[in-house]
Amino acid sequence: MTEQNRKTYFNWINSELNRRIDARFGGGGQTDEVMIDRDEWADIKQEIFNLEMLLDEFAEAFKGGLQHVIPIEDALDHESSMSCWCGPEQAHGSPKVIFHNSMDGRELKENTTH
Repeated sequence: MTEQNRKTYFNWINSELNRRIDARFGGGGQTDEVMIDRDEWADIKQEIFNLEMLLDEFAEAFKGGLQHVIPIEDALDHESSMSCWCGPEQAHGSPKVIFHNSMDGRELKENTTH
């Protein structure tokens, strides 16, 4: 993994952790200090561990280049490239994940973040 990729993944992990902490504590990122109990701290440490494991999985998966997420059983076959007929898009916050669009628009009904 290159140093640039490592920084990109670290930034993504950091923003994801902040998002999860804000969701848990209802913060808007403006608080300098938050009082938490031991159980909450254990939960946060577990989240950090989970995100680090996810980072390791991403690092392993991305050694081969771009990862294309293609809808199954679509009306037309997809090409694993950015020139596919569906107009694939880069995933928000993950520079090597490419999401392809389905012909029937099913991704518009799903709760996605890309």
